[in-house]
Formats: sequence, C-alpha cells, structure tokens
Amino acid sequence: MSQGHSLPLQQASAFAHIEELKNAEIFVTTSEAYRASLTQDLITQLNIGVVLIDGDHHYLAVANDYRLAMDLISH
Repeated sequence: MSQGHSLPLQQASAFAHIEELKNAEIFVTTSEAYRASLTQDLITQLNIGVVLIDGDHHYLAVANDYRLAMDLISH
C-alpha cells in the first residue's frame, strides 16, 4: 500500500460503526488539507475533546496527525 491511500473495507467499517453517533464525524482527507480548512473560531466552535487517528503510518504523516490532534484538543 502506498502512502496516502485508504483501505476501502476498513473505511466502510469505520463509517458503519459511527453512523448512529450524533457527535462523531469522519474526515477523509490529509492532515495538511484539514488543517488548512480550519480557522481559530471553527476550532473553538468544534470543542473537540478526543481525536482518533487512523491514518498513514509513515513517520511524517504520523507526526502531522499528532500535531493537528494536539492543536485541536488544546483549545
């Protein structure tokens, strides 16, 4: 599997497990693209307390995911 590609069965399973949850959302994007879409006001409004990361396992991707998660839950 090359960097940045999703696994269709795992993605479908994740969506199926959260479809009934009102306060959970899955974002299928890169950390960089998601971070670029955020404003400080939106981060505050989202009021995120927990981030579950299921992404690329390459070092730089993990580091980016971690930094984004920490930015989101520290506000």
